[in-house]
Amino acid sequence: MLIFPLMSVDRIRRAASEILTVDDCAGLATATSALRHVLSGRSMKARGISASEPNLSLTPWPRQHFLIVDYGARTMSAKLLNIPLELLDIFTAGYPCQGYSAQGLQAGASDARSRWVKAALDGIVSTYRPKCILLENVGPWIGYWKSKLVPLLMAAGYVCSCFLMDSRHCVPQHRERLYCVAVLARLWPSHRGGFSSLFTQLAAETPAFAQVRPMALTQILTTSKLQWQSLHNVRATANKKPDSVFSRNLVKTVDRATQLFNTKDTSVQYVFTDMGASSRFFCGMPNASPCITKARAGASRLWIVDRQFRMALLTVEALGQLQGFDLAAIGSMQECMSDHQLRQGLGNAMTRPILSEIFARLLPLLVCH
Repeated sequence: MLIFPLMSVDRIRRAASEILTVDDCAGLATATSALRHVLSGRSMKARGISASEPNLSLTPWPRQHFLIVDYGARTMSAKLLNIPLELLDIFTAGYPCQGYSAQGLQAGASDARSRWVKAALDGIVSTYRPKCILLENVGPWIGYWKSKLVPLLMAAGYVCSCFLMDSRHCVPQHRERLYCVAVLARLWPSHRGGFSSLFTQLAAETPAFAQVRPMALTQILTTSKLQWQSLHNVRATANKKPDSVFSRNLVKTVDRATQLFNTKDTSVQYVFTDMGASSRFFCGMPNASPCITKARAGASRLWIVDRQFRMALLTVEALGQLQGFDLAAIGSMQECMSDHQLRQGLGNAMTRPILSEIFARLLPLLVCH
């Protein structure tokens, strides 16, 4: 990975062989990391700007690996960087999902964490006019995207598309997300047909991942430094607080694992579980983790059970690989973040291989213009 020193610049310039990208409200600057992966082996480089990492304790990682880190305001548009118009190639953001998430209050656009999104994106578009925009959020956010943001972007000269995709197609994690993509209309002339055709294969959930092959679960688990415990020992610990959520979910986890392991389907080798889930949202998933979120990862709630009924807490190595990061990147993160900080960052990150595939499709549009 290329490392750019943190520096103060009056005006950002970009060489012809560089792609300039910004991560806003996107954990661990996943987008720039994904773009650098796409460009590896090419004669091009990615220059990254990490703006407004939601958790300020995570700043050491982007400070080591990105040209500029701007933490002076909640959104990048509130504290403008001096980037000339249309010099910014890709703007990526993962705006707060609590107003739309099934586990949130579902207050929609009235949620205080959602009210500023349209104004923030309007500021980005009017000030920088990025060539490509990528927004990631939960599925129910599609109503806000279509009713509030698409009209704004179309009026500004963009063509738009969106699609749902589950991370399970590239990593063993169930994480269905809405990916909203917009590019300047001049990059996609009308004779090429609908812009959505660029993502048809992804939208159909049958991607041929050119940049990252699907990661095998066994490979992830054997390189994740898991500390396996016998069910007897886990129960002994849980019995110290018999009325706890952990104790309640341990019973459900054992029942679920017993049910799955006793079927004729011998392909089920592991069961993943959220040991901190409420009764309504408890899940025990075969061979794939539930969605890695900040709440789950940051509170060490994600565990795994094998056929010998041993249990292990998912480590940061496991969580990182389930989000599509390689061990080298995870090791670099561990050098400048605590275990808890990294867990929060991974829960707030996007799945890197999906972003890599999206960027691989967008790259020809950028290179030709």
